Amino acid sequence: LRCRDFDPQDLANMAWAFATGLVVDQPLLSSIAGAVIKPIEAFHPQGLANISWAYATLCIVDVPLLTASSAEALSKLAHFPPLELVNLAWAYAILVFIHSTLIHSIAARAMTLLSGPQPPRAGAVCAEDEIQGFLPRQLAQMAWAFAAWAVRNAPLLEALSAPAVRPCRDFNVQGLANMAWAVATLCYRDGPLIDAISAEARLRSSEFNMQNLANTAWAFAVLGCRDTPLFDAIASASRPCIAQFSGQHLSSTAWAYAVLRIEDAPLLSAISSAALTRLHDFSPQDLANTAWAFAALPLRDRALLASMASASLPRIPECEPQHLANTAWSFAVLRLANVPLIDAIAAEAVATIGDLSPRHLSNIAWALAPLPMQHGPFLDAMASQASATMRDFEPQSLGNTAWSYAVLRVMHEPLMAALAAEALARMGMIEESCCSQELRSTAWSFAVLEVAHGPLFDALASSSRASVGADGVADGVSVAASWLAALSMEAASSFIWTLWRSSHASVAGTTLQAWLAAARKADSMLLAQGAMDLESRRREMRLELQVLKLLHWGSLANLLHDWETWIAKQDRAPAWSRARTMLLPLASGLGQDSSFEFTSLAAYRKVAGLHAHIASRLVGSGARVPAARMLDAIDAYAQGVGQWLKVAGMDKAAVLESALGHVQVREVGVAVEFGAFVGYTSVRLASWFDRHCLTQCCRPTGPRAVSLEVDVVHQAVARHLLSMAGLSPMGEVWSGQVRDVAPRIPEELGAQCSCLAFLDHRGTRFHTDLDLLW
Repeated sequence: LRCRDFDPQDLANMAWAFATGLVVDQPLLSSIAGAVIKPIEAFHPQGLANISWAYATLCIVDVPLLTASSAEALSKLAHFPPLELVNLAWAYAILVFIHSTLIHSIAARAMTLLSGPQPPRAGAVCAEDEIQGFLPRQLAQMAWAFAAWAVRNAPLLEALSAPAVRPCRDFNVQGLANMAWAVATLCYRDGPLIDAISAEARLRSSEFNMQNLANTAWAFAVLGCRDTPLFDAIASASRPCIAQFSGQHLSSTAWAYAVLRIEDAPLLSAISSAALTRLHDFSPQDLANTAWAFAALPLRDRALLASMASASLPRIPECEPQHLANTAWSFAVLRLANVPLIDAIAAEAVATIGDLSPRHLSNIAWALAPLPMQHGPFLDAMASQASATMRDFEPQSLGNTAWSYAVLRVMHEPLMAALAAEALARMGMIEESCCSQELRSTAWSFAVLEVAHGPLFDALASSSRASVGADGVADGVSVAASWLAALSMEAASSFIWTLWRSSHASVAGTTLQAWLAAARKADSMLLAQGAMDLESRRREMRLELQVLKLLHWGSLANLLHDWETWIAKQDRAPAWSRARTMLLPLASGLGQDSSFEFTSLAAYRKVAGLHAHIASRLVGSGARVPAARMLDAIDAYAQGVGQWLKVAGMDKAAVLESALGHVQVREVGVAVEFGAFVGYTSVRLASWFDRHCLTQCCRPTGPRAVSLEVDVVHQAVARHLLSMAGLSPMGEVWSGQVRDVAPRIPEELGAQCSCLAFLDHRGTRFHTDLDLLW
């Protein structure tokens, strides 16, 4: 009631006292605010700073008071000493009060104070406690205020960081955390300052509270500083008090370790346990960031992710686009197909499609593909949105979109047309356009969806031909010095397959030759690209000899019999002829080149062991090995310790034999196997037809059992087993992916020739690949 009877300084002191005691008396503080506005001109810098600090401490936003005090402070800023200047800046930052002129004036005043001599403040222990009149913690507070305002004043940051490096030992722990948070928020990378903060934080991490620990970890992650000793110290200090962390602290800590790929198992386990008990405290952003962190490491914590899915589901409408995309991405990476959650994310994306950026759209689409989940409404809405805004898509978003629709086998003609047009436009702007992963991914997607877009494939082939040259060398310089040599084997294989699938087999051949010559290594999947397209079965046999040598199976390669009985001399259907045109020039010399690395060697330990086992026990003087004896030997080997093999034996074999019992042998029909592996079922199928055809005097002129296999090592082993059993005329192993080779079956052996199909390659593709037989 008597506020107006107090002089300005008394009012400021009263507000300061209530703030110091954290006493929020709203009526009194409202009266004080109203009483000080009129005589605000009488306030000195200390009074202005105190009144602002008090209301900020108590989180009371009184706009008239802030407006009046900021105007008066601006007029007297040249007289503010360091403490009052810092308190003023801190108060306005806490209250999120933005006054651009005042902010820039505060920065200018701070730089003036830091550049000139200032007498020590009364009460300082010694002059070294201060830096140009600022205490160390005040430097951190000033930096924190500008970070909170999101104002990156580089000269001020330089002025604050230079003196802060020397006395980091004088910072309190709050000051260390604040300075780290500020420079990270403003993306100010000052090496000496960051090193000084790290060194001091490592020594004093046990003094940090939960927020200090989380903020320091977050700051170093944002700055990209993978300081392992510091993060070890943060982990050690965090684990004992992890139960006291808030949802935001748990989330930001997990996020920081994931960004820097630091997998501290004890800490992450503690975070998981603590999060399970307080998911109700997590914001949508906290939930999304935590899911992202565990996916990025990756840690497949099923219990945590299931609980997070349940907690996220009702809050999907609150999520920002980035949260939707991150959550969907996380569950996709961990292959956790939580249908209700993903459906809710996709439905929310449809409802807010106009608010989602191209990156968010493509990331959600990408997440649907590996699960796999075809959410029709989202895919339709995204296709329409993307077709209209394709020019805004970044290269990665462009590639992810194309890849997603291809993996999900969703054909949307307007979208594909827009993708092709944009890809062609961008290829014209890039000198070595096929070096772009995104453009290669787009072309691969068109090949998978069987979209015969001639201009796109022709442009890709021309670009590759220009880069590689006609014989794998560009301008006499090894391709090792070009973009091609930088490709991983998986990327090279995908790119070569795209060229082959788009009827550019000759370019695919020279590209494969160039990559092998440059990289000096290969795995079986990459060699399969060549095996699928060799000129003749004779060349295929030479490749198999080299593969056996690469696997170090001793003299086993010499045991290969004359395969002329197996090689059928027949004309190839025109639609398949392109598959026999690509050469593999390195096939004959692969085994003799000691500098060439076969990277898949370790993966075939069991297969090599099985092959050696069969050869040493069953092969003798070239005699034919009975099929039943061979299958028994494989069963016996597979039952040994550490030798388990995924073959269709025991109950599966009985089911297969029963199904074969329903086949009418005299009918023209072929048993087809998708996925030969080591040839166990190939031998069983060929043996069954061999027995029944012999008893019914209906010897076929072609194979009755065909196994499709993409792995070139498995092809060699399966064919060798068929040869050892004398079943090569009855059973064949064809090289390539099912989607590429299956059409060859009706082309060469007749429409509807398949009387039995045994699908043993990939469960997610059974339904689509089976359609290729008819």
